[in-house]
Amino acid sequence: MSLRTKLFASIGLSLSLATAGAAQQPQGVPAPGESGRESVERMERKQRGPQGEHRGAHGPALFRLEGELALTEVQKEQLKAIHTRHFEATKSLREELFTLREKRRAGTLTEQDGARATTLHQEIRASMEAVKNEVEGILTPAQRARVEEMKLARKERREGKMERRRGLRKNDQ
Repeated sequence: MSLRTKLFASIGLSLSLATAGAAQQPQGVPAPGESGRESVERMERKQRGPQGEHRGAHGPALFRLEGELALTEVQKEQLKAIHTRHFEATKSLREELFTLREKRRAGTLTEQDGARATTLHQEIRASMEAVKNEVEGILTPAQRARVEEMKLARKERREGKMERRRGLRKNDQ
């Protein structure tokens, strides 16, 4: 095969891959003709658990927590109630934040919008902290100790990954 044929083949392959990649709709972005609200509803449907209950943004972690801590049925119900209450309380905040994100992507975000987005992030983080404190309140001392062990293990895994990445970057240079 000549060099010219190889060049045209590689250009054609590159163009076809770029076209296929551009044609795919990324998750979290409204589909054409879909409003921000409809997109949020679509995202919420994807976050439903096997029995149809809402799992929240960190849904799988909630179910893993139940298994790791050997929660009682009462604790499981309390945990689900806390997360459902948090989800409903922050729904309007998340929808407004989603709308602001669309404005940013469209290039129409004003300074006031940016400040509002920062405020919304802070309110959502405060709500998440309140949920964390409320969940810790229903755990036994042994379960709280297990949560701390899990946090340390996760931190160690994360640091290990960061070290491996740093090592790869040094080898690339």
